[in-house]
Amino acid sequence: MQIKANVPQNIVQVFDQSLRLFRASWLRVWPFALGGALAGYAGNIYRSFVADAAAERGTMMLIALAGSILSLVFYSAIYLRQDAIAAGRPRGGEMEVSFQRLPRLMLMTLVMSLIIAVAALPLAVFVSANRWSPQVMTAGIMLLSIPPLVLIINLLFGTVGVLLEDKKASESLQASYRLVKGNWWRTAALLMIGLGIAIVANAVAGTVVRAAAPLLVAYRSAVTAIFAVLATLVFMGLLVTPYFIALMLSMYYDLKSRHEGANPGVRTERAV
Repeated sequence: MQIKANVPQNIVQVFDQSLRLFRASWLRVWPFALGGALAGYAGNIYRSFVADAAAERGTMMLIALAGSILSLVFYSAIYLRQDAIAAGRPRGGEMEVSFQRLPRLMLMTLVMSLIIAVAALPLAVFVSANRWSPQVMTAGIMLLSIPPLVLIINLLFGTVGVLLEDKKASESLQASYRLVKGNWWRTAALLMIGLGIAIVANAVAGTVVRAAAPLLVAYRSAVTAIFAVLATLVFMGLLVTPYFIALMLSMYYDLKSRHEGANPGVRTERAV
């Protein structure tokens, strides 16, 4: 059954589609989410078992870097599998495709980070000067935060372009800019609501961890407490990450249909 909508959706419909995609795909993507969460915390796990963390800092950083790259592969597989489920296509081979497109995805992420960093440079200089009145600081931060924020939203779907459309790094960022153009506020609102849901979920998990960890330390051991914290974080990764990716895909489908509706030649050319 196809979940992907081929016509523009309102905000409520986008969230409804993301929930339906999450429910339909979770049992088929949770191994990827688990792998990504464990890989992402590889450095922290290693540090928990090292007596002299300062002496092993180099090794820990290498493990953390390798874990971050591997988590990117796992999360890419979630994008690919959820997209296949949304479109009603056969599933399989997502990890292989993720590894194949990893170099382009990493390059796209690097280019995007550099673009945003350049846009945020005036903000960094302004804040580091630290010689303004509180009112001027507040106004300056709000004003200078606009360019990087605009770029973050405009380039939000670069990952989707690389993974789903097999685009080059630069092409995916250009395609994301074209998709968001004219729908920036709508995209920002959807993203903020999605982030709000994730923040609330993480806050609930954090409250549980803070309440349970002292008891575990007191009655068992610090290692048990560490594992409890990691288990909670991994559990949240099993839920929050697949849902957030489902939301990103639903936003992408909506923007794609709006872009093709406003530019019929794009759909015609793709069909040919």
